[in-house]
Amino acid sequence: ALLATWPTLVQAAEPQHVKVALHIHSTVSTGTLEPQAIALLAQQAGLDVLIFTDSALRRWEYGLWPMRAVVKRVVEQPSVWTFGIERYVTAIRHLNDGPARPLAMAGLEVAPFYYWQRSPFDRRGGQIRAANQHLLIFGVSDPQLIRRLPLREYDPYHGHQGAKPYQRLIDFVGDHHGLVFWAHPAAPARVERLGSAEALVEPYPHLLELTERYHGLAIADLSSLGLVEPGGIWDRLLLAYCRGRRTRPAWVIGELDWRQPGLRPIDQVVTVMMATEPGTAPQAGSATGVSE
Repeated sequence: ALLATWPTLVQAAEPQHVKVALHIHSTVSTGTLEPQAIALLAQQAGLDVLIFTDSALRRWEYGLWPMRAVVKRVVEQPSVWTFGIERYVTAIRHLNDGPARPLAMAGLEVAPFYYWQRSPFDRRGGQIRAANQHLLIFGVSDPQLIRRLPLREYDPYHGHQGAKPYQRLIDFVGDHHGLVFWAHPAAPARVERLGSAEALVEPYPHLLELTERYHGLAIADLSSLGLVEPGGIWDRLLLAYCRGRRTRPAWVIGELDWRQPGLRPIDQVVTVMMATEPGTAPQAGSATGVSE
């Protein structure tokens, strides 16, 4: 399904192994290289497919009650929304104008919800939670559809809203034939600065069992391996599917969460897809993948 955009990859008579690097950030959002430079690195590394997942929206605002729409503080960082949705999709598509590999796809990293633990008007500064609970979206490239993604629909002033904001996004993307994967659900706890506020980064593997209809989870490093240990969350998700309690199996893919050269090679984490329908683009279920 990930490869349905690229029929040229599956013209051979025998199944092909296709090396995919995904979860890539460029200067559109939090990366340090422009898409063209990243594509060149991927070409030099021998990758076949490069899936960009720049951050859809990096904007957090706090309105002071009872005039929330008038008296507020806003923290905003570069994102697909600030860069321009049409401009982003077009820039990634133009990377495919030449015959050279890799083929590029414009995906998104999306945080549909956040909430304020502490007001930015507090003398200690604002504190945000859940801003790192990300989903990766592939296969949704229509700018009008991207603009309709259900982001920030839930109240950020009264604590966590459970699985509802995430399930809403998963359902929307699934209804429009896109793919959704949970990103870095076992990310180590830490504190990050978001302008004048701080964000608590916390692991969120529990959300994998509270949501459904997504296509799988992405792991980037050894800190995530506990998710796929025998008897762990991945086993429980698959067992629930086998017993008819979930509508879709959850697959594991490798993610880079790549932002700049030097920290890790662009081919350090690769998902290898096997295209099994020669001559046509593989349909849903016709490609399988493993991570290296």
